[in-house]
Amino acid sequence: MISAIPNLPASRPRPGPVGRWYLPAMALIGIGFGISNYYSQSATNARIESQIREEERLKRNRQLMDAYGHKDSLEDVERALKAYEK
Repeated sequence: MISAIPNLPASRPRPGPVGRWYLPAMALIGIGFGISNYYSQSATNARIESQIREEERLKRNRQLMDAYGHKDSLEDVERALKAYEK
């Protein structure tokens, strides 16, 4: 039996204006998202490191202030010099 429909090669549907830009747009969005996460993470790490340094500085300052005491006697001054030399 002979078919009434001729054998034509299968044609691919042509992408419309949205379909043509869909993949590149999604790639750019993904890249932008990755870059954003990277920079926000590095900024968070920098803030944490600066906070740690600030806490260490304040701790050292408190130690020095405790070592100085009232500076009323020679012992207070000597203790302060020993603490400062550390």
